[in-house]
Amino acid sequence: MKSFFIILITLLVLAGTIFAQKKEKSTQLIEKGKQLYNEGKYNQAIKALLQSVNKIPNSEAFLYIGKCCFQMKDTCTGCKYLSSAFKQGATDDVNEYFNQVCFHRTRIHDTVSYVQQRFLEYSYSIIEYSPCLNMSYQKMYDSSGNILDSVCIIMPEFYGGDEARNQFLAKYIIYPKNATENGIQGTVYVSFIVDSNGKISEIKILSGIGGGCDEEVIRVVKLMPKWKPGTANGKPVKIIFHMPVYFKLQG
Repeated sequence: MKSFFIILITLLVLAGTIFAQKKEKSTQLIEKGKQLYNEGKYNQAIKALLQSVNKIPNSEAFLYIGKCCFQMKDTCTGCKYLSSAFKQGATDDVNEYFNQVCFHRTRIHDTVSYVQQRFLEYSYSIIEYSPCLNMSYQKMYDSSGNILDSVCIIMPEFYGGDEARNQFLAKYIIYPKNATENGIQGTVYVSFIVDSNGKISEIKILSGIGGGCDEEVIRVVKLMPKWKPGTANGKPVKIIFHMPVYFKLQG
């Protein structure tokens, strides 16, 4: 029994020593990464910071990886690393920075149906939406500006993600002859409802470009298979989705 405790204590001391060494090396790599970031050597900084994270995940390394990505104009990757910093228990300053650079804010009156059913006095919402993270926070208010509730919303998603959705659009959209002949190009903005089962309905053109492009977008959206439903606080709900569709003439 005595031998067992000696071995146990030895293992605990060894584990503590290894952890301390890892932490020291991780800290050194963070400082190296920060220095490289300040020198504008972003790829080298990311390499050092990732080595730090591989040893011990920490919010400071994730933060500076995100900052490097922003400097390299890779906003979505930067937001994903800032999200990791947030999950690691980042400071209030980091959380504020994360909210500022990764979320867009807009005021809306439409909302998921269960909110209107739950709050008869509901008037409008402030949506904080991150297209890169495919999530939003919705704060609901009455007409006097009093907050009623807040909810974390994960937006609906085409199965396979944005890349698969874009491939679907590219496969099925036919550039209208009228638009081609008249040199019409641009972006059509469409909205639709994705219900709790992933079915699409209530398709509307928010901003069109004419020449038959608006009608073509509606036709192709109707062809879409069921989506992965959005959720509010983890439960599938009916959500409005806004989507841009790009038309560009070749040559």
